Amino acid sequence: MDVVIFIGPMNYTFPEYNPSSNTVYMGVDKGAYQALKKGYPLDLAIGDFDSIEPNMYPYIKQHAKHIKHVQSEKDDTDSALVIKEALALNPENIHIYGGIGGRIDHTYANLLWLKKGPITFYTDHHMMTALKPGTHELQHEYDYVSFFALKTVKSLTLQGFKYELQSYDLEIDDPLGVSNEGSGRLSFEKGLLLVIANNDIK
Repeated sequence: MDVVIFIGPMNYTFPEYNPSSNTVYMGVDKGAYQALKKGYPLDLAIGDFDSIEPNMYPYIKQHAKHIKHVQSEKDDTDSALVIKEALALNPENIHIYGGIGGRIDHTYANLLWLKKGPITFYTDHHMMTALKPGTHELQHEYDYVSFFALKTVKSLTLQGFKYELQSYDLEIDDPLGVSNEGSGRLSFEKGLLLVIANNDIK
């Protein structure tokens, strides 16, 4: 089972809806409204709903299967609340549209969630995920791809990318992996690898 989440900023194209997939759909504030308008059967709408127009909330309340309306003053961001709901389901993958590319503080906070589970963030110009040790085939259509260590990465090998690497220990404060290009195979023995793919936005 996968979880797909729609949050702000609205800097993404909605993926094609597949009614036969084993997927739980969640939305936050305006992301919930837009998902419902696109025809997604939203299992959960959550947030303080302070970023939507007054006419949007009744529509969300009418069409979402479940709704959690929280106070504006709270310890967690709306993104954190919905990610916690998703992680509680123990899914194979969590695909989040939005959440990055807007306010840098929210982007950084969401980046930290990559340590907690199988989460990937998407916008029209960015993709951000974290990989566990092993061998991975990474295929993407972005202009650049960068690799950073969320936890010290042991024996990182990159094959097929423009800049290859062989058995390199990548430390948390080491920027060597920035601005690579292309797709390929990567492997490492230990740690947690942050992958950020993005387009060169003019």
